[in-house]
Amino acid sequence: MVQLSTETCFFCERPFIFGEQQYYGQYIHQWELCICDVCRSLNWDGINPRYEPRLLAHLSERQLLRPGRSARGLLVLACRVGSSEAA
Repeated sequence: MVQLSTETCFFCERPFIFGEQQYYGQYIHQWELCICDVCRSLNWDGINPRYEPRLLAHLSERQLLRPGRSARGLLVLACRVGSSEAA
């Protein structure tokens, strides 16, 4: 039986398959974290406010740039939905 590579989603903290020609998530280089496809699709219009403190602490700790905010005041997700590439 083949052992598939997994990563853990930064937001929901659930593991997802990431490798061996199967990618159910994405690594966001600008933020140095992984996000699963479910969280990426649910947060396409901005990061859920419940994740904001943890994300901002993560970015601050690594001295990474903070994301901009949408017209609704939500942090903008640093990847394109429907694409495996970071924005």
